[in-house]
Amino acid sequence: MAIITISRGSYSRGMDVAEKVAEKLGYDCIGREALLQTSREYDVAEVKLVRTTQDTTSVLDSLIGGKERYAAHIQAALTSRVKKDNVVYHGLAGQFLLQGVSHVLKVRIIAPLEYRINIVMDRDNVEKQQAIRILKKDDEERNRWSRKLFLIDPRDCNLYDLVLNIDKCTVVDAVDLICHTAGFKGFQTTSESQKAMDDLQLACAVKVRLVDVRPNVEVSADNGNVSVIADAPVTQEELVSREIERIAKTVPGVDDVLVQVRRLASQD
Repeated sequence: MAIITISRGSYSRGMDVAEKVAEKLGYDCIGREALLQTSREYDVAEVKLVRTTQDTTSVLDSLIGGKERYAAHIQAALTSRVKKDNVVYHGLAGQFLLQGVSHVLKVRIIAPLEYRINIVMDRDNVEKQQAIRILKKDDEERNRWSRKLFLIDPRDCNLYDLVLNIDKCTVVDAVDLICHTAGFKGFQTTSESQKAMDDLQLACAVKVRLVDVRPNVEVSADNGNVSVIADAPVTQEELVSREIERIAKTVPGVDDVLVQVRRLASQD
């Protein structure tokens, strides 16, 4: 049992690989539907949320706490979907959002530029230069989105357990390699790794309740005990602590809440 995240550049057959891995292992495969779930919880029209992955700055920066709120809802939606294992997730920074959970196999699918150019030319019936422009724009937008929301470069191989060049192997080969690797002992669910997943999911569920009032809040959890760090002026420290504790305790699974307020200079 494992969770597999597949990150892919545009036009690198990553979605095909993800779907076939899920089919071979009998796992659920999730991608865009998680984004749609988030759009409902986040109270943002689907078209606007999808556009966020393509125009990060103009959309997120126009919302109060936009980046923090969006990232919190994405992570909460993802952790709630993968908590039970046996899931293949493709897209939306899964390799970053599930950090600290050892039974997550993080995969990156890459392909040479020429390979991707040919796919675009065939798919969109365009000339080579137009295909290059399409790819360049898409790559820039994807990378900007990841840096803006999560401060990561998705092309960094250190983020992954397995990087596959789809030009050096077929989709079938890639599927076989991923499925074989997912069977390694290090990617099997243990009591410790499941606890890490449960703690992460609870922390995300709490954070998504808090970000509307405290966008920069930090949340962690340990067996139902939730720790929250938030910024507030000295004069509002007690009020903020009570507010956070009240909201956090509305989340199922929370037993106790410890709030640490980082004091800010009061503004007169």
